[in-house]
Amino acid sequence: MHAVNMFEDPIVEEVRRVRDKLAARFDYNIEAIVENARKEQAASGRNTVSLPPRKPGARRLGRLSRRVDREPPIASHYFKDRKGD
Repeated sequence: MHAVNMFEDPIVEEVRRVRDKLAARFDYNIEAIVENARKEQAASGRNTVSLPPRKPGARRLGRLSRRVDREPPIASHYFKDRKGD
């Protein structure tokens, strides 16, 4: 069995080649790339999900949702029933 170097993954290399080929097709213009992707998506005839835009500052659920500019929650409520330990 051939060992694959973590930094020379053939799948990653293929994805990078395809990405670069696509980007070059649109002169590395992200707006043109996105516009093309939207056109292809619409032409595919597949159902897609469109969510309403989030409100600014809306909190997400999950472990990455805590904002770093806020103080961490205080755990004092965990200890309110303890007597002088």
